[in-house]
Amino acid sequence: MIALDGKWDVEVGLWFEASYIHKSKNVGILTNQTFLNLGVDYTFGLGNGLNIIAEHLVFSMDETAFEFSNNSNVSAAILSYPMGFFDNVSGILYYIWDSKDALFFINYEHQFKNLTGYIMAFYNPENGLSNFGQDYTNSFSGPGFRLMLVYNH
Repeated sequence: MIALDGKWDVEVGLWFEASYIHKSKNVGILTNQTFLNLGVDYTFGLGNGLNIIAEHLVFSMDETAFEFSNNSNVSAAILSYPMGFFDNVSGILYYIWDSKDALFFINYEHQFKNLTGYIMAFYNPENGLSNFGQDYTNSFSGPGFRLMLVYNH
């Protein structure tokens, strides 16, 4: 595995992450994996500070090194707003360019003394996600709602 990353704070936060993985055993298209992620973030001075993050991931998985014949692109936008010292609301939107699928996740979080409560809503494509000819069944497909209470020791 070879990896390289960099981060700069110049009015906005900018970063990149790149990695290449080569498996010594031939495991088909998973033998050579190349990833490149680019991101930007900024916190607006609105109220308690609205943070916005945008990222784009390009990756390829091939039997031959640097073939780049099985590529995929995913973009994400993340918004986060601290409503107070103990409350936060956030949302994530993913877009998968190949299948033209959009996924979203919204979360409200409240911290108690030793507990954190979460109220979450999401939407995932009903047909599941497909990646390089392999269909993965998505047990959380369609719209959904989840409540969680986490004990923090």
